[in-house]
Amino acid sequence: MIAWEKDKLLSKYNVKYVVLYSPSSDESLSSAKVLKDAIVKLSSRKDLLFLIHFDEDVDEDIVNGYREIEKSNIEIVEDRDIGRYMHIADLLISDTSSIIYEFILLDKPVLSVDSKLSDITWSNVSASGVYLNVIRTLENRVPVRSRRERTVKEYHPYRDGKSSERVIEALDGYIKIMEFPKRGKITHFLKKWALSREAFKKILDTYLTGKNIKGGFSKENFRLRGPAGF
Repeated sequence: MIAWEKDKLLSKYNVKYVVLYSPSSDESLSSAKVLKDAIVKLSSRKDLLFLIHFDEDVDEDIVNGYREIEKSNIEIVEDRDIGRYMHIADLLISDTSSIIYEFILLDKPVLSVDSKLSDITWSNVSASGVYLNVIRTLENRVPVRSRRERTVKEYHPYRDGKSSERVIEALDGYIKIMEFPKRGKITHFLKKWALSREAFKKILDTYLTGKNIKGGFSKENFRLRGPAGF
């Protein structure tokens, strides 16, 4: 479905690349004001489509300033769900926004502007360097994938498409060990069998990594505690 939507956009705008711009909603960290001219300049390239997504907390004057740009290949995304646009885009431009980490997990290039994030493994430039770096990145002339891979492995090392399956198996293992409560007994069940952080982490680690717990799954193998929350 996403591939079909992207092909439709590429055909509609007669472009080769889709660039998603999503600045921080924090005005002190946002690149929205300083990057407007660079985006207008980039839009002169007819092979680029810019999808611009603003968080609902962004100042309305800033948003209106972008709406006033009269360029056919710049589109303000009104949909609050940015997920589908992340899958469509070839490149993300942002600043100090957490969307960078979400996008980088798709193993696609990110360009940040004066980002204050720590341990940056992607291209981070000033506003004046955006134009050149966007072109170089889209044309695969910026060798940053190996550095990006480090961030991907740190945040989500399991990329075989079976993460949901492993979580279900972990929950199933938990239910089998702790004896799923009868209807109306959930509160009592939680109080009696609340797992400590360490025990819960141990269960998930077992299923996510494929490791075996010595002695198998049993109540005795996990440190249980009384009626305390996580």
